[in-house]
Amino acid sequence: MQKNKNCNVVLLGTGNVAWHLGHAMLKSQISLIQVYGRNKTQLTALANEWHVPFTDNLNCLSPEADIYLFALKDGAYQEICSVFPFRNACMAHTSGNVDNSVFQSLTRHGGVIYPFQTFTKGFPLAFHEVPLCIDTNDPECEEKLLFLAGKLSRIFCKISSIQRKQLHLSGVFACNFTNALYTLAQKIAEEKELDFNLLRPLIAETARKVQTHFPEEMQTGPAIRNDTGIINNHIELLKDPQLKELYHILTECIIKNAKNKS
Repeated sequence: MQKNKNCNVVLLGTGNVAWHLGHAMLKSQISLIQVYGRNKTQLTALANEWHVPFTDNLNCLSPEADIYLFALKDGAYQEICSVFPFRNACMAHTSGNVDNSVFQSLTRHGGVIYPFQTFTKGFPLAFHEVPLCIDTNDPECEEKLLFLAGKLSRIFCKISSIQRKQLHLSGVFACNFTNALYTLAQKIAEEKELDFNLLRPLIAETARKVQTHFPEEMQTGPAIRNDTGIINNHIELLKDPQLKELYHILTECIIKNAKNKS
């Protein structure tokens, strides 16, 4: 697409990713010409917030979009593709796990623009710092998605489907599992009436250090020292058998990584 040309987008979805994409497009002066959703309450709220036309009927979608951008749950694509009203349009989804061929029955101009970040509706973030990963086998779709990505973020790249799914997997470890461990840490602290706020500086410092170093270089704690006395004491303090097992697994993982590095 020409640099001075705008891009008309119809956004399909009203969840966390859609909320952030919509705000990012409006800030980047992308023409968000319509939003679609099945949850009428969420749909109306977003449309009123963004001041854009909306519909909960696929047959009422605007035919004027350069890109139909889908931000849906992974399990929704089979159903929506079976009733989507247009053929040979540029269609892209935002999933880290759904195949880039999911639209092949509808168009040869299908692809993925995968925003690699954790999103929560109502929690704004600097979208121009979100990596956007483009995955498509169609040159026309690639051109449009790269144009859109360049408007939305300073960080964008082309990756393969295999790389995208591997990136999604690594993100589950880096973000989702890590957040689950924060939850467990909170529960362990609260068992002895300790405030979770005591843990926040520790969490912040751990995250800060990996911005400039690889995580394995910054590993601390009893496992990296192979301090069996503290390790055994911690396991004894844990009453939940699952937590004991998890502590053991993570400890062994740290020890193994340290041995492989040396």
